[in-house]
Amino acid sequence: MGDASTVQIWLFGSSPVVAGRWYHVALVYTPDDPNYAARIYVNGVDDTWYEESDLVGNFLPNNSVPFTIGNRNGALPFNGTVDEVAFYNYALTGAQISNHWRFSWVAAEITQQPASVTTNEWSPVSLTVGASGYPNTFQWYKVGSGALTETFNPDGSRRYPNGVTNATLTINQTHPADSGQYYAVVINPLGNRTSANATVTITADTTPPTVAYATVLGTPNAFSGPTPFLVKVGFSEWVDPATAGNTTSYGLSGSVSIGSATVGASGKDVFLTTSGLLPGQSYSLTVSGVKDQAQTPNTMQPVVKVVWAPVLQQGLLWDFYPNVANGIANLLANQYYPVAPYTNLSTTVFNSQQITGGDLKNRPDFGPLGENYGCSLSGWITPTVTTNYYFFLASDDASELYLSPNADPSQAQQIAYESSCCHGFQEPGNPTTSAPQLLQAGVSYFIRALHTEGAGGDYVRVAWKMEGDPTPAASLSPISGSVLSAYLPLPAPQFNAPVLSGGQLTISWTGTGTLLESSDLMTWTPVPGNPSSPYTVNVSSSPLKFYRLVR
Repeated sequence: MGDASTVQIWLFGSSPVVAGRWYHVALVYTPDDPNYAARIYVNGVDDTWYEESDLVGNFLPNNSVPFTIGNRNGALPFNGTVDEVAFYNYALTGAQISNHWRFSWVAAEITQQPASVTTNEWSPVSLTVGASGYPNTFQWYKVGSGALTETFNPDGSRRYPNGVTNATLTINQTHPADSGQYYAVVINPLGNRTSANATVTITADTTPPTVAYATVLGTPNAFSGPTPFLVKVGFSEWVDPATAGNTTSYGLSGSVSIGSATVGASGKDVFLTTSGLLPGQSYSLTVSGVKDQAQTPNTMQPVVKVVWAPVLQQGLLWDFYPNVANGIANLLANQYYPVAPYTNLSTTVFNSQQITGGDLKNRPDFGPLGENYGCSLSGWITPTVTTNYYFFLASDDASELYLSPNADPSQAQQIAYESSCCHGFQEPGNPTTSAPQLLQAGVSYFIRALHTEGAGGDYVRVAWKMEGDPTPAASLSPISGSVLSAYLPLPAPQFNAPVLSGGQLTISWTGTGTLLESSDLMTWTPVPGNPSSPYTVNVSSSPLKFYRLVR
């Protein structure tokens, strides 16, 4: 209360508030009381935890400053509803405030009973009780277990996302053990009311997990040499960390070895560190023995998937790690960094704003994940001139820039950092600008920018210039993709227009893939000899032949 410049009263209550509930709040100023000039009452009870006032004598209205409820000087808006506001020209006593609180009480009555529900394991369940009266609060119970309390699922999500003290109870990631009878107690000062029991029946999951996809990522992990590829295996459901995180559940053809298996943040993805994958080559991935997280786990049958190692292409790789507090130390300490990125994309210049658009949370495919995250923008830089180079780093929020003396990611060292936010490219001598780095023309050097985002706008950019270049730092642009490269996924193969000539049909395509043929569009087999593009066949009316490409 006050005009925030010459007259102020600071009051803090002690009770936490719960979303969806109404609270009766009263502020009282008593200038004649030498001990407590101001108090705050919540639901008829003095709830003052902290009080500080610089008022002396009577509090006189300041008509030049608006009096507001629900914000502070037009800022810090209250996320809720304010109703039934009243002003008094005298200080109410505690007894009067308590009576006012009780005056509006209305006895509770159940108006809607929770309905029984049957669903499959893992599906969410919601129960709702309706009640009239005021003031009402709620508590949900399970018969035989007592009052429900807040708890979390193995993936960190809330077991009861709406809480257990609201009119609607939602159970997330259900199991057969959740089957039973539930009821709600409506708590009201004039007497509680108990709902009828609702029966929840959860049908057990008997379907084993399947491999939804498998792919190879170019994410450098500093443990596997110059081509430190990750193999990402996506499953149809949440998988058991003990079996999915065991390297014996996976095998790769050839001389490829698997160093580790990490279950990612989604609970459905597994990342394999590898050694021996060659760019652009295909490999057979065998997956077996992985179980799901059903109450009675189901074990998958062995399956073989073909994966293709990425190839070096122009641009940089952007790896994304959600739920990371601002600060590079938090990214480095994250259990999923660097071997289990939540997702990854690519940029054509050294600027993550190509992906974030300036504020990642505004992208529908990221949404709330676009706040409090970490990322890595990495690849290789190949100069065309031998000389010393300055590197310039700018970001929102914190970032660090690493450069290797060669192509090996494991030897990269920090050369610049931004500890806060939004300073733009700075002249040499600033921590966001590196010391001169001697680079050889035609030699590729591994480079990586680490970045974390708290809230608001987000980007990380890197520029460079040769020593002696007079261009001001503020006028530099992010490094062009013409000197940047990263291991990115092979583009999908595409058919060109077929050419018919002299009773022969020539099929050609771009990209890497295997040509398959079929006579019924149901059964597909590789064309004998695994031909490369172009491929010519004689045209005939019988049997019919269909062709497609797979990678």
